[in-house]
Amino acid sequence: MNRTYVAVSELIFAGAIWGFGFIATIWALESYSAVAMTLIRFILATLIGLLITLTVPSWRKSLNKQHGLAALWPGLLLGCLMIFQTWGLVYTTATNSGFITTLYVVLVPIYQVAFLRKKLHPLHTVIVLLGLLGTALIMRLEFTEFNTGDLLTFICSNFAALHIIQIDRVQKKVQSPFVFNVFQSFWAGLVALIALPFSPGPYISEQKPLAIGGLFFLLLFSSLIGFFLQVRAQKVLSPALSSILFLLEAPFAFIFAVLILNESLIPLQLAGAILILIAAVSAVRLEAPKSR
Repeated sequence: MNRTYVAVSELIFAGAIWGFGFIATIWALESYSAVAMTLIRFILATLIGLLITLTVPSWRKSLNKQHGLAALWPGLLLGCLMIFQTWGLVYTTATNSGFITTLYVVLVPIYQVAFLRKKLHPLHTVIVLLGLLGTALIMRLEFTEFNTGDLLTFICSNFAALHIIQIDRVQKKVQSPFVFNVFQSFWAGLVALIALPFSPGPYISEQKPLAIGGLFFLLLFSSLIGFFLQVRAQKVLSPALSSILFLLEAPFAFIFAVLILNESLIPLQLAGAILILIAAVSAVRLEAPKSR
């Protein structure tokens, strides 16, 4: 099968995994604090990933210092974005979180200008304003009672944008996508470990079956499989096409939230969600107008 088709299929599957991950996170928050959950999911993902790596001879060769250091910054950024996304879900809905998170696609070109000195297309200012308007509508324009969860999720989207840029910058150093993800999971867990003493408790409360199931979904599927598929697919697909497929995370989150959590969007919020997706897709097309 064509490698491009395989990579596209992998990112669509990853989008579905991450979309359901919003539901799993809400379940897990019933028994674990945001930082404790992030710590447990990435540390266990690292250990399980390491055990799997040791069983594959070709992957064992990638367990070296150079590879581990290549995953340092992506891993640190991943830890930060997951802490803020999980923390935000304590106060906001899975639907809001899914759509606000997609703003990273709009933010990526801005950070490329700031850190990589790339030129920003004049129309991108319009796209940013469109995305911010969509975010305001998602929040129902209630700025007098600012939704803390939406703000935390917006911070998450900034870290997500930086994470995408870092993954793209280190692609040539990725010796094995799976092992690279094991390394970045380790660094992400380290961020959560450092943040744990500064986060509010209790870290772990009554163990509920649904919460435990949600946590295991996050560590096995969202962390170990989803991010592995992202790293592997980005070695084949252009950043523009990858970014478009990343957007599927939001509608998947909305579908699962409606079916499982009975969430809904009022017309004002639905308009905001549509504006965010339009802004995100427009940003991608603006960066690569010839991308199919």
